[in-house]
Amino acid sequence: MSDSHKKMWEIYHETGIFLSACRHALIWWICNMIRSGELAKYPLAIMAKIIHTFCERAGLGYDIACQFLKTIAKSSLAGEAAAAHFRMVVNAFHGWAHNRACQLSYHPLYVTGFGIEDLKVYEHIFSSSNGLASITRYASPYHRHQAIDLWASAWDDDKYLELSTFMLNNYKQAGKILRDLPSAVKLLQAGKSVTDTEYHKHLEAERLYLAERHKTAPEETWHQDYVVLLKRHAEAIEVFDKATAIYGSTKGKSQAA
Repeated sequence: MSDSHKKMWEIYHETGIFLSACRHALIWWICNMIRSGELAKYPLAIMAKIIHTFCERAGLGYDIACQFLKTIAKSSLAGEAAAAHFRMVVNAFHGWAHNRACQLSYHPLYVTGFGIEDLKVYEHIFSSSNGLASITRYASPYHRHQAIDLWASAWDDDKYLELSTFMLNNYKQAGKILRDLPSAVKLLQAGKSVTDTEYHKHLEAERLYLAERHKTAPEETWHQDYVVLLKRHAEAIEVFDKATAIYGSTKGKSQAA
Protein backbone atom coordinates (compact mmCIF):
# COMPACT_ATOMS: atom_id res chain seq x y z
CA MET A 1 0.00 0.00 0.00
CA SER A 2 1.45 3.35 -1.02
CA ASP A 3 1.93 6.18 1.50
CA SER A 4 -0.34 8.44 -0.58
CA HIS A 5 -3.22 5.95 -0.21
CA LYS A 6 -2.64 5.65 3.54
CA LYS A 7 -2.73 9.44 3.93
CA MET A 8 -5.85 9.70 1.77
CA TRP A 9 -7.71 7.11 3.84
CA GLU A 10 -6.67 8.85 7.07
CA ILE A 11 -8.20 12.12 5.82
CA TYR A 12 -11.24 10.97 3.79
CA HIS A 13 -13.88 8.55 5.05
CA GLU A 14 -15.47 8.00 1.64
CA THR A 15 -12.78 7.53 -0.99
CA GLY A 16 -14.76 6.83 -4.17
CA ILE A 17 -17.75 5.12 -5.76
CA PHE A 18 -18.36 1.72 -7.32
CA LEU A 19 -21.36 1.51 -9.61
CA SER A 20 -23.33 -0.72 -11.93
CA ALA A 21 -25.13 0.28 -15.13
CA CYS A 22 -27.12 -1.44 -17.85
CA ARG A 23 -26.03 -1.70 -21.47
CA HIS A 24 -28.04 1.44 -22.24
CA ALA A 25 -25.76 3.40 -19.85
CA LEU A 26 -28.49 3.94 -17.24
CA ILE A 27 -27.04 3.75 -13.73
CA TRP A 28 -28.58 1.06 -11.51
CA TRP A 29 -26.71 1.09 -8.20
CA ILE A 30 -23.87 3.05 -6.61
CA CYS A 31 -21.73 1.91 -3.66
CA ASN A 32 -19.58 4.16 -1.49
CA MET A 33 -16.00 2.96 -1.09
CA ILE A 34 -15.11 3.48 2.58
CA ARG A 35 -11.45 4.12 3.45
CA SER A 36 -10.32 1.71 0.74
CA GLY A 37 -9.67 1.21 -2.92
CA GLU A 38 -11.59 -1.14 -5.21
CA LEU A 39 -12.03 -4.10 -2.85
CA ALA A 40 -13.81 -7.33 -3.80
CA LYS A 41 -16.71 -6.63 -1.44
CA TYR A 42 -18.06 -3.89 -3.72
CA PRO A 43 -18.50 -5.96 -6.91
CA LEU A 44 -19.75 -8.84 -4.73
CA ALA A 45 -22.44 -6.54 -3.34
CA ILE A 46 -23.39 -5.45 -6.86
CA MET A 47 -23.48 -9.06 -8.02
CA ALA A 48 -25.78 -10.05 -5.13
CA LYS A 49 -28.10 -7.15 -5.99
CA ILE A 50 -28.20 -8.21 -9.65
CA ILE A 51 -29.02 -11.83 -8.76
CA HIS A 52 -31.76 -10.84 -6.31
CA THR A 53 -33.25 -8.37 -8.80
CA PHE A 54 -33.07 -10.31 -12.06
CA CYS A 55 -33.07 -13.83 -10.58
CA GLU A 56 -31.61 -15.89 -13.44
CA ARG A 57 -29.19 -15.72 -16.36
CA ALA A 58 -27.92 -12.23 -15.68
CA GLY A 59 -24.58 -11.19 -17.14
CA LEU A 60 -22.05 -8.63 -15.97
CA GLY A 61 -19.06 -7.05 -17.67
CA TYR A 62 -16.11 -6.32 -15.37
CA ASP A 63 -12.54 -5.50 -16.38
CA ILE A 64 -11.08 -8.25 -14.15
CA ALA A 65 -13.92 -10.75 -14.59
CA CYS A 66 -11.54 -13.65 -15.25
CA GLN A 67 -9.95 -13.23 -11.82
CA PHE A 68 -13.11 -12.11 -10.03
CA LEU A 69 -14.88 -15.40 -10.86
CA LYS A 70 -12.32 -17.10 -8.60
CA THR A 71 -13.28 -14.68 -5.83
CA ILE A 72 -16.97 -15.52 -6.34
CA ALA A 73 -16.20 -19.24 -6.13
CA LYS A 74 -14.59 -18.72 -2.70
CA SER A 75 -17.33 -16.41 -1.37
CA SER A 76 -20.61 -17.16 0.40
CA LEU A 77 -22.41 -16.11 -2.81
CA ALA A 78 -20.96 -18.98 -4.86
CA GLY A 79 -24.09 -21.13 -4.47
CA GLU A 80 -26.47 -18.32 -5.43
CA ALA A 81 -24.37 -17.36 -8.44
CA ALA A 82 -24.28 -20.94 -9.70
CA ALA A 83 -28.03 -21.47 -9.16
CA ALA A 84 -28.81 -18.23 -11.01
CA HIS A 85 -26.46 -19.14 -13.90
CA PHE A 86 -24.71 -15.83 -13.34
CA ARG A 87 -22.07 -15.04 -15.98
CA MET A 88 -19.24 -12.54 -16.26
CA VAL A 89 -17.09 -11.31 -19.12
CA VAL A 90 -14.41 -8.67 -19.55
CA ASN A 91 -15.29 -5.61 -21.59
CA ALA A 92 -14.11 -5.49 -25.19
CA PHE A 93 -11.53 -2.77 -24.58
CA HIS A 94 -9.89 -4.63 -21.73
CA GLY A 95 -10.25 -7.96 -23.50
CA TRP A 96 -8.07 -7.08 -26.46
CA ALA A 97 -5.43 -5.64 -24.16
CA HIS A 98 -5.42 -8.77 -22.03
CA ASN A 99 -3.82 -12.19 -22.54
CA ARG A 100 -5.18 -14.44 -25.27
CA ALA A 101 -6.20 -17.30 -22.97
CA CYS A 102 -8.52 -14.92 -21.10
CA GLN A 103 -10.01 -13.56 -24.33
CA LEU A 104 -11.01 -17.03 -25.54
CA SER A 105 -13.20 -17.60 -22.48
CA TYR A 106 -14.28 -14.16 -21.28
CA HIS A 107 -14.34 -11.79 -24.25
CA PRO A 108 -17.98 -10.89 -25.14
CA LEU A 109 -17.26 -11.70 -28.79
CA TYR A 110 -17.02 -15.39 -27.87
CA VAL A 111 -19.69 -15.59 -25.15
CA THR A 112 -23.29 -16.16 -26.20
CA GLY A 113 -25.86 -13.75 -24.82
CA PHE A 114 -23.97 -10.43 -24.81
CA GLY A 115 -25.05 -9.40 -28.30
CA ILE A 116 -23.05 -6.69 -30.03
CA GLU A 117 -22.24 -4.76 -26.86
CA ASP A 118 -18.65 -3.82 -26.03
CA LEU A 119 -19.55 -3.27 -22.33
CA LYS A 120 -17.42 -0.10 -22.15
CA VAL A 121 -20.24 2.01 -20.78
CA TYR A 122 -18.48 2.36 -17.40
CA GLU A 123 -15.61 4.25 -18.97
CA HIS A 124 -18.01 6.87 -20.32
CA ILE A 125 -19.80 7.13 -16.97
CA PHE A 126 -16.62 7.60 -14.95
CA SER A 127 -15.32 10.09 -17.48
CA SER A 128 -18.40 12.18 -16.73
CA SER A 129 -18.19 11.63 -12.96
CA ASN A 130 -14.64 13.00 -12.78
CA GLY A 131 -16.17 16.45 -12.49
CA LEU A 132 -17.64 15.46 -9.13
CA ALA A 133 -14.22 15.17 -7.48
CA SER A 134 -13.62 18.88 -7.07
CA ILE A 135 -17.01 19.57 -5.47
CA THR A 136 -17.28 16.48 -3.25
CA ARG A 137 -13.72 16.24 -1.92
CA TYR A 138 -14.39 18.58 1.00
CA ALA A 139 -18.17 18.23 1.20
CA SER A 140 -20.06 16.78 4.14
CA PRO A 141 -21.45 13.22 3.68
CA TYR A 142 -24.93 14.66 3.08
CA HIS A 143 -23.85 17.15 0.42
CA ARG A 144 -21.54 14.57 -1.17
CA HIS A 145 -24.41 12.11 -1.55
CA GLN A 146 -26.63 14.92 -2.80
CA ALA A 147 -24.11 15.91 -5.49
CA ILE A 148 -23.65 12.31 -6.63
CA ASP A 149 -27.40 11.75 -6.73
CA LEU A 150 -28.00 14.93 -8.77
CA TRP A 151 -25.23 14.00 -11.20
CA ALA A 152 -26.55 10.42 -11.60
CA SER A 153 -30.11 11.66 -12.11
CA ALA A 154 -28.97 14.13 -14.77
CA TRP A 155 -26.88 11.42 -16.45
CA ASP A 156 -29.84 9.01 -16.54
CA ASP A 157 -32.14 11.71 -17.91
CA ASP A 158 -29.70 12.42 -20.75
CA LYS A 159 -29.28 8.72 -21.56
CA TYR A 160 -33.04 8.16 -21.46
CA LEU A 161 -33.46 10.89 -24.07
CA GLU A 162 -30.84 9.15 -26.24
CA LEU A 163 -32.32 5.68 -25.70
CA SER A 164 -34.41 5.54 -28.87
CA THR A 165 -31.42 6.57 -31.00
CA PHE A 166 -29.23 4.01 -29.24
CA MET A 167 -31.71 1.18 -29.83
CA LEU A 168 -32.32 2.22 -33.45
CA ASN A 169 -28.59 2.23 -34.21
CA ASN A 170 -28.17 -1.17 -32.57
CA TYR A 171 -31.13 -2.51 -34.55
CA LYS A 172 -29.58 -1.26 -37.81
CA GLN A 173 -26.19 -2.71 -36.90
CA ALA A 174 -27.69 -6.09 -35.96
CA GLY A 175 -29.75 -6.13 -39.18
CA LYS A 176 -26.66 -5.43 -41.28
CA ILE A 177 -24.80 -8.27 -39.55
CA LEU A 178 -27.68 -10.69 -40.19
CA ARG A 179 -27.84 -9.65 -43.85
CA ASP A 180 -24.12 -9.72 -44.59
CA LEU A 181 -22.94 -12.55 -42.35
CA PRO A 182 -24.49 -15.54 -44.18
CA SER A 183 -22.76 -14.69 -47.47
CA ALA A 184 -19.47 -13.97 -45.65
CA VAL A 185 -19.68 -17.33 -43.85
CA LYS A 186 -20.39 -19.19 -47.10
CA LEU A 187 -17.38 -17.53 -48.73
CA LEU A 188 -15.24 -18.47 -45.73
CA GLN A 189 -16.46 -22.09 -45.83
CA ALA A 190 -15.93 -22.54 -49.57
CA GLY A 191 -13.61 -25.47 -50.29
CA LYS A 192 -13.31 -26.47 -46.63
CA SER A 193 -14.34 -29.70 -44.93
CA VAL A 194 -17.09 -29.91 -42.31
CA THR A 195 -14.48 -30.26 -39.57
CA ASP A 196 -12.70 -27.08 -40.66
CA THR A 197 -15.94 -25.09 -40.42
CA GLU A 198 -16.79 -26.09 -36.83
CA TYR A 199 -15.47 -22.80 -35.54
CA HIS A 200 -16.48 -23.30 -31.91
CA LYS A 201 -14.07 -26.26 -31.83
CA HIS A 202 -11.31 -23.99 -33.09
CA LEU A 203 -11.63 -21.95 -29.89
CA GLU A 204 -11.40 -25.08 -27.74
CA ALA A 205 -8.36 -26.26 -29.71
CA GLU A 206 -6.69 -22.89 -29.14
CA ARG A 207 -7.45 -23.08 -25.41
CA LEU A 208 -5.81 -26.51 -25.21
CA TYR A 209 -2.80 -25.29 -27.20
CA LEU A 210 -2.26 -22.31 -24.91
CA ALA A 211 -2.73 -24.48 -21.82
CA GLU A 212 -0.01 -26.85 -23.04
CA ARG A 213 2.31 -23.92 -23.69
CA HIS A 214 1.78 -22.52 -20.20
CA LYS A 215 5.30 -23.70 -19.38
CA THR A 216 8.26 -22.79 -21.56
CA ALA A 217 9.37 -25.62 -23.81
CA PRO A 218 12.78 -27.14 -22.85
CA GLU A 219 14.14 -26.38 -26.32
CA GLU A 220 13.49 -22.66 -25.85
CA THR A 221 15.30 -22.74 -22.50
CA TRP A 222 18.27 -24.48 -24.10
CA HIS A 223 18.44 -21.88 -26.85
CA GLN A 224 18.41 -19.07 -24.28
CA ASP A 225 21.12 -20.78 -22.20
CA TYR A 226 23.24 -21.29 -25.32
CA VAL A 227 23.08 -17.58 -26.18
CA VAL A 228 24.02 -16.64 -22.59
CA LEU A 229 27.00 -19.04 -22.64
CA LEU A 230 28.17 -17.70 -26.01
CA LYS A 231 28.13 -14.20 -24.58
CA ARG A 232 30.10 -15.30 -21.52
CA HIS A 233 32.58 -17.11 -23.77
CA ALA A 234 33.13 -13.99 -25.86
CA GLU A 235 33.65 -11.90 -22.70
CA ALA A 236 36.14 -14.46 -21.35
CA ILE A 237 38.14 -14.39 -24.61
CA GLU A 238 38.22 -10.59 -24.47
CA VAL A 239 39.55 -10.66 -20.87
CA PHE A 240 42.11 -13.32 -21.81
CA ASP A 241 43.37 -11.33 -24.81
CA LYS A 242 43.76 -8.18 -22.68
CA ALA A 243 45.63 -10.11 -19.97
CA THR A 244 47.89 -11.74 -22.55
CA ALA A 245 48.69 -8.39 -24.10
CA ILE A 246 49.57 -6.82 -20.74
CA TYR A 247 51.52 -9.67 -19.14
CA GLY A 248 53.10 -10.75 -22.41
CA SER A 249 54.62 -7.30 -23.00
CA THR A 250 55.85 -7.10 -19.35
CA LYS A 251 57.56 -10.48 -19.62
CA GLY A 252 59.32 -9.41 -22.80
CA LYS A 253 60.69 -6.26 -21.12
CA SER A 254 62.01 -8.15 -18.06
CA GLN A 255 63.82 -10.68 -20.23
CA ALA A 256 65.44 -7.89 -22.27
CA ALA A 257 66.73 -6.24 -19.07
